[in-house]
Amino acid sequence: MDHEGAADGGAGGQGDQPRILHTLTAQDDIRVLVIEEHIKHPKSNGYRNLHAIIEIPVFLSTGPVNVPVEVQIRTVAMDF
Repeated sequence: MDHEGAADGGAGGQGDQPRILHTLTAQDDIRVLVIEEHIKHPKSNGYRNLHAIIEIPVFLSTGPVNVPVEVQIRTVAMDF
């Protein structure tokens, strides 16, 4: 899955958020369920992030179980 160009880091430049998500989801055992891009188009309250729901295997004593996990990759501006 190609996430390049999915988000703008602000100030006219390409942010790291798509690259980070691509690196995370490039693993064979991770499946992307949902991606919401709120960087080029922030939420009404100004919140800017790349939001994804992914499915990852959790290894239990009885075997692996796929579990949905929410991942939010924010712009640095959200730390202030």
